[in-house]
Amino acid sequence: MTHLDNEELFDEYVKITDQIKALEKYKALLADAINDRRENNLLEDFRDGTNWKHQRLTMKMATRRTWAYSEAVASLKALEEREGVATRRTTTYPVFTVKDA
Repeated sequence: MTHLDNEELFDEYVKITDQIKALEKYKALLADAINDRRENNLLEDFRDGTNWKHQRLTMKMATRRTWAYSEAVASLKALEEREGVATRRTTTYPVFTVKDA
Protein backbone atom coordinates (compact mmCIF):
# COMPACT_ATOMS: atom_id res chain seq x y z
CA MET A 1 0.00 0.00 0.00
CA THR A 2 2.97 2.30 0.42
CA HIS A 3 3.24 2.68 -3.36
CA LEU A 4 -0.07 4.61 -3.47
CA ASP A 5 -0.17 8.33 -2.84
CA ASN A 6 -2.91 9.69 -0.59
CA GLU A 7 -5.40 10.36 -3.39
CA GLU A 8 -4.83 6.92 -4.91
CA LEU A 9 -5.30 5.32 -1.51
CA PHE A 10 -8.68 7.03 -1.04
CA ASP A 11 -9.70 6.23 -4.64
CA GLU A 12 -8.80 2.57 -4.19
CA TYR A 13 -10.85 2.42 -0.98
CA VAL A 14 -13.88 3.89 -2.77
CA LYS A 15 -13.46 1.51 -5.72
CA ILE A 16 -13.26 -1.57 -3.49
CA THR A 17 -16.22 -0.38 -1.39
CA ASP A 18 -18.34 -0.03 -4.56
CA GLN A 19 -17.34 -3.53 -5.66
CA ILE A 20 -18.22 -4.98 -2.26
CA LYS A 21 -21.65 -3.27 -2.32
CA ALA A 22 -22.38 -4.75 -5.74
CA LEU A 23 -21.26 -8.21 -4.64
CA GLU A 24 -23.35 -8.02 -1.44
CA LYS A 25 -26.44 -7.17 -3.51
CA TYR A 26 -25.76 -10.11 -5.82
CA LYS A 27 -25.12 -12.39 -2.83
CA ALA A 28 -28.50 -11.38 -1.33
CA LEU A 29 -30.22 -12.21 -4.63
CA LEU A 30 -28.54 -15.62 -4.68
CA ALA A 31 -29.58 -16.28 -1.08
CA ASP A 32 -33.18 -15.37 -1.91
CA ALA A 33 -33.13 -17.70 -4.93
CA ILE A 34 -31.73 -20.57 -2.84
CA ASN A 35 -34.31 -20.01 -0.11
CA ASP A 36 -37.14 -19.87 -2.68
CA ARG A 37 -36.05 -23.27 -3.98
CA ARG A 38 -35.88 -24.61 -0.42
CA GLU A 39 -39.42 -23.36 0.25
CA ASN A 40 -40.57 -25.16 -2.91
CA ASN A 41 -38.81 -28.41 -1.88
CA LEU A 42 -36.40 -28.24 -4.80
CA LEU A 43 -33.25 -28.73 -2.71
CA GLU A 44 -33.98 -32.12 -1.13
CA ASP A 45 -30.90 -33.66 -2.81
CA PHE A 46 -28.79 -31.26 -0.72
CA ARG A 47 -30.60 -31.84 2.57
CA ASP A 48 -28.55 -33.14 5.48
CA GLY A 49 -30.86 -33.38 8.48
CA THR A 50 -31.90 -29.81 9.22
CA ASN A 51 -29.20 -28.33 6.97
CA TRP A 52 -28.69 -28.02 3.24
CA LYS A 53 -25.11 -28.61 2.10
CA HIS A 54 -23.15 -28.24 -1.12
CA GLN A 55 -19.37 -28.34 -1.08
CA ARG A 56 -18.24 -25.59 1.34
CA LEU A 57 -21.68 -24.05 1.71
CA THR A 58 -24.06 -25.00 4.51
CA MET A 59 -27.45 -23.39 4.89
CA LYS A 60 -29.52 -23.77 8.01
CA MET A 61 -32.71 -22.09 9.06
CA ALA A 62 -32.48 -19.87 12.11
CA THR A 63 -35.20 -18.23 14.18
CA ARG A 64 -34.79 -14.88 15.87
CA ARG A 65 -37.22 -13.72 18.47
CA THR A 66 -37.52 -10.09 19.46
CA TRP A 67 -39.49 -8.34 22.16
CA ALA A 68 -41.59 -5.22 21.92
CA TYR A 69 -41.81 -3.39 25.23
CA SER A 70 -44.49 -1.18 26.68
CA GLU A 71 -44.15 2.55 27.17
CA ALA A 72 -43.52 1.85 30.88
CA VAL A 73 -40.16 0.24 30.09
CA ALA A 74 -39.15 3.15 27.86
CA SER A 75 -40.10 5.55 30.65
CA LEU A 76 -37.98 3.61 33.14
CA LYS A 77 -34.99 3.77 30.78
CA ALA A 78 -35.44 7.53 30.38
CA LEU A 79 -35.76 7.94 34.16
CA GLU A 80 -32.52 6.04 34.80
CA GLU A 81 -30.75 8.19 32.21
CA ARG A 82 -32.00 11.41 33.85
CA GLU A 83 -31.16 10.24 37.38
CA GLY A 84 -27.67 9.11 36.41
CA VAL A 85 -28.27 5.42 37.16
CA ALA A 86 -27.70 4.44 33.53
CA THR A 87 -24.12 4.49 32.28
CA ARG A 88 -23.16 6.06 28.97
CA ARG A 89 -20.20 4.64 27.07
CA THR A 90 -18.35 6.66 24.47
CA THR A 91 -16.11 5.06 21.86
CA THR A 92 -14.11 6.85 19.19
CA TYR A 93 -13.55 5.09 15.87
CA PRO A 94 -13.20 5.97 12.20
CA VAL A 95 -16.30 5.81 10.02
CA PHE A 96 -15.87 5.55 6.27
CA THR A 97 -18.74 6.56 4.01
CA VAL A 98 -18.67 6.08 0.27
CA LYS A 99 -21.43 7.66 -1.74
CA ASP A 100 -23.05 5.62 -4.45
CA ALA A 101 -21.71 6.36 -7.92
